[in-house]
Order: sequence, then C-alpha cells, then structure tokens
Amino acid sequence: MGHNTAKFLSYIFHPLLMAFYASIAMFYVHPHFRYIIVGPVKIIVLVTVLVSTFALPILSSLYFLQKGFIQSLQMHNSSERTLPFITTAIYYVTGYFLLSRLPIPNIFSAIVLGAGFAIVAALIINLYWKISIHMIGIGGVAGGLMAISSSSYTNLLVPMAILFILTGFLGTARLIYGSHNQAQVYVGFLLGFIIEFAVIYFYNAA
Repeated sequence: MGHNTAKFLSYIFHPLLMAFYASIAMFYVHPHFRYIIVGPVKIIVLVTVLVSTFALPILSSLYFLQKGFIQSLQMHNSSERTLPFITTAIYYVTGYFLLSRLPIPNIFSAIVLGAGFAIVAALIINLYWKISIHMIGIGGVAGGLMAISSSSYTNLLVPMAILFILTGFLGTARLIYGSHNQAQVYVGFLLGFIIEFAVIYFYNAA
C-alpha cells in the first residue's frame, strides 16, 4: 500500500463519518429497520446524524484552525485535540437527544451515544497517550454490528467479514501514513469496539 492510498483510506474512513456509515448500514443489513422506517424518516435520521456527527464538528475544527487553536485539521499533536474533542462530544450528545425524540428504533440514537462515549474516552486517554481516532471509529462500527447480531439473532456474517477486511486496510493505512504505532492502532480499535458494543447491546436488551 502506497502513501497516497493510505491517505485516501484515512479520508474516506474518517472517524467523524463512522456514525453516518453505521446508520446507513442499519437500514440495509437489518431487515427489520429496512422495512418499518419509511423513506422520509430515513432521510431525517441520516441528515440528523450527518449534521451532528460530521458537519458541525468539521465546521468547528475549521473555526479553531482559523483562530490558531489547532495547526492542522489532522491534529497530529495530541495537545491540539482537546478542544475539538470536547465540542464534538457536545454535538454527539445533542444528536443523541434529537434522534431519541424521533419515532424510530432507539438503535440509531444508541449509535451516536456510543460514539459520544468513545470520544469522551479518547479525550481522557489523549491527555496521556495519542490513540488512533480512526480505529476507534471503525472499531465502533464493528462493535455495533456485533451487538446487533448478538442481541437480535440477526446473521451479519458477510457485512462483519467485509468490515474486518476494511479495518485491516485502515489500520495498515494509519501505520503507513505515520500517524500511529501498532499499539495505538490496536487499542483504538478495541476501545471503539467495546464501547459501541456495550451501548448498543444494552439498548437492544432494554
């Protein structure tokens, strides 16, 4: 894998897009969600997730960049991540409350809530150690799918297999890109997986 490919993968699997990807996946991999939620409601859900978990955090980061609070959008220095992480966590919590008020299964609000918990955990860890946010993001998607499969007895073997292959590519990309070492990649994935699995499994069991 070349440096340009690693960079491309880092962009399309940006951690702020993971909740949006996970929400889309729920509509297609789970037959129940596919049919009980009508088209206009699906659009509202996806727009709410995209705005609260991607658009607003990106706009805030651009503002921080303009004001000199961060040196780049990549935030290679762990000390730059604190303020963007705090504002992003606030946006995710807001997205959770908005989604929880829609007439939809609570799995969608749980996805955003779990991602918010993962950001808070990353914020705390980041004070001492630079963890891979990309791997937290894709690990969260994997954990969410595993929780759905376990709690609702839905066969998600194929999407899980595809996701784990993509996880391997992304982890390799982060190493080639020089952003993280192996420990930061592995721990990031496990952290995202465990948190999202726990939140979604709890919500499905409730």
